Amino acid sequence: MKSRARPMRRTTCPSLTIIAAFALGLALGTFLGSFTVHSPSSSGEHTATIPDKVVPFIYNVEGVSQGYNVEGLISRSDCPTCQKCPTVDTHPNTHNLRSGAPTTLDPSLSKVGLDGGAWTAQTHLSIYGFNADSGLIDLVEESCRYAEDKRNAEAGTGTEWHQTWGERAPGLWEKPKLVDCRVLEFGTGVGVYADSLKKNGWAKNRKIIGIEPNEMGGTFDRDGGPKQLAINILSYGEEGETGEKAAEFVLGPGGADLGGEKFDFLYSIEVCEHLPLESHKDAALFFAKLSRPGTKLMFGAGHPGQAGTGHIGLRKVDSWREVLESVGFIWDGEATKHAKERMITYNHKANVQVFWFQGESR
Repeated sequence: MKSRARPMRRTTCPSLTIIAAFALGLALGTFLGSFTVHSPSSSGEHTATIPDKVVPFIYNVEGVSQGYNVEGLISRSDCPTCQKCPTVDTHPNTHNLRSGAPTTLDPSLSKVGLDGGAWTAQTHLSIYGFNADSGLIDLVEESCRYAEDKRNAEAGTGTEWHQTWGERAPGLWEKPKLVDCRVLEFGTGVGVYADSLKKNGWAKNRKIIGIEPNEMGGTFDRDGGPKQLAINILSYGEEGETGEKAAEFVLGPGGADLGGEKFDFLYSIEVCEHLPLESHKDAALFFAKLSRPGTKLMFGAGHPGQAGTGHIGLRKVDSWREVLESVGFIWDGEATKHAKERMITYNHKANVQVFWFQGESR
């Protein structure tokens, strides 16, 4: 009987294994070290091993919201603070410089409007952050698409993608020319919801206007972003006429640039409680004058007992409804129920109502 040969076992010199592991670790550590950035020390100095690069400062909402100087772009290589540490490859927020001017942070900017009235971007972010309700983001997009589909059907343009023939390659899919939505947000804050309506390439021609008395910057300054009108509707004339006069400005030259048209969709969520009670009718007239028959309004504002900052004009939900119905809006119970179901934030659910404009205000 033949014996079965055992396979030979490979042996490795332990010393060679240790040397190889040490060499590999040294090489890997050197490689990874070149990508390591350490946080600034308490003295303001930086340590880093990233090779020196020139990285231009990128303007963003965070920088604007903190009250930094924002005039004229400056690259990292020209930043006086970064010159103290030539291997840092990005501007920290505290280096948010333009035109070589030192950054400044004005704490008072985050207190504007705390007793009622218009807020700054700093106030919005210091009190509520971005305060994004994902349900509301879905609702404004849904409302915008509904308006576009309705107007496209009226215009006979169709809303379906179709195949083109003739001179172009047969079978090439092409989207038909569409009518783009015209939307106004009253009390846009830092523009979270307005910006969401302009995020996709196919939405680039939408007219998205945000009303906020103080300049917000951020997304309103980016190419292709929504447009802010920094106006206070209560500053147009005397009480009882400010809403209509403000609407005339928005629809006129230098306003929303709608080509003589009015808006398809308006929304204002948790804003009008920051206006005095006696000005609520003016706000309602402002909405009415911006609307055409069939314009949708999604509205919600604070109710008595609702906690918050700067709430100087709280009303019961039915009282808000009466004010809006007095200027020509019709309440939609089913649409209101749908909006409440989609909202995430408690006060949004409690206060939201949906209306349709029926015609000239009464």
